[in-house]
Amino acid sequence: MVMSKKKRGVQLECTCGAYPFPHRLGGGKCDGTEWAEKEWIYGDQSICYACNLMPNGLCQVAAGLEKLKYCGQYQEQKRMRS
Repeated sequence: MVMSKKKRGVQLECTCGAYPFPHRLGGGKCDGTEWAEKEWIYGDQSICYACNLMPNGLCQVAAGLEKLKYCGQYQEQKRMRS
């Protein structure tokens, strides 16, 4: 029997403290909270302000309350790289 490889699609790189090297965003110990926080500070903030996950000006992904896949910045970065 031949096992087919699961295609992961577009992968983003992260440099958070989960690993001492650049790694796949959201994989293993990396939950994407540091990446979301950096994107909120240094990225396109118009995406964050239009996001439903920003009640009271606090990013729920950066706070660890919501999953990375729902982050508007994450979705936009994946779309731009595909």
